[in-house]
Amino acid sequence: MKQPSLVLLTMILSVMAAATTVKIMTPDHVSSSSSVSSSTKTIERIIRTGTIRCAYAVWPPSLLKDPNTGKLSGINYDVMELIGRELDLKIDWVEEVGFSNFIEGLKTHRYDALCVSSWPDAPRIRHLLYTDPYFYSPIYAYVRAGDKRFDGNLDKIDDPAVKIATIDGDISQTQARIDYPKANIFAMPQTADPAEVLLAVVSRKADIVFTDKGNYELFNKNNPGVLEPIAHVGPATIFSEPLVVLPGETQLHSMLNLALRNLINNGKIDKVLDKYPYGDYIYPARGYKVKNN
Repeated sequence: MKQPSLVLLTMILSVMAAATTVKIMTPDHVSSSSSVSSSTKTIERIIRTGTIRCAYAVWPPSLLKDPNTGKLSGINYDVMELIGRELDLKIDWVEEVGFSNFIEGLKTHRYDALCVSSWPDAPRIRHLLYTDPYFYSPIYAYVRAGDKRFDGNLDKIDDPAVKIATIDGDISQTQARIDYPKANIFAMPQTADPAEVLLAVVSRKADIVFTDKGNYELFNKNNPGVLEPIAHVGPATIFSEPLVVLPGETQLHSMLNLALRNLINNGKIDKVLDKYPYGDYIYPARGYKVKNN
């Protein structure tokens, strides 16, 4: 059995001491003592096994999965492996999930955290505890090649004649409804992968899709010239990129935050982002400048 390192024990003890002063109310309105009990059990299991159990969702280039071998790679994979080394813990990638359906697995303790960064979604914040963000992603609007209806003015999207491609229950759907309430939504099922949402625009089921530049560029590599960004506009929005645990898991949350801050401060997060040529990221340790702008 793997023994916890002195660094990890020190970190856990400091986090546990801080947690005693914090009262957390879970989404189901259970008592703070129940939350502390659940959090303590999680930390005890992590110490006993030397392992953080991770759920993951495929979203290139944040996380990629080889269809033949099942091997994982990408920004979030590399960051979590660095967190594991920082905490002297093994990262066990136990279950693939969707961004719209991962909460139930956290509640039933099939895994300890969603170990890919997730754009914070207002309806889900009440059910989740987000870490500090460790990079930021500008989100752009994409249309079929040659569609010039929205050039120079994203406000033109807010029209009943326009359909926006989203994933059902995902932040893409929430944000579309908030920013463009008059537009119609073409919702893909929760099991849809990122490429399928972009293909909905190509196949004319929808007119526009919002996504990060990395996802678009990898799609464009395999489907050159069928989609293009709306011209003469900047990002539609900017999303932070944090990890996710359950409310009440304050000890694990603080451990992840401490590790992330170390990785940001020593420049290792920036080096991970440098490894991936696709994408347009706001780096955490470079004055928040966009990578490929």
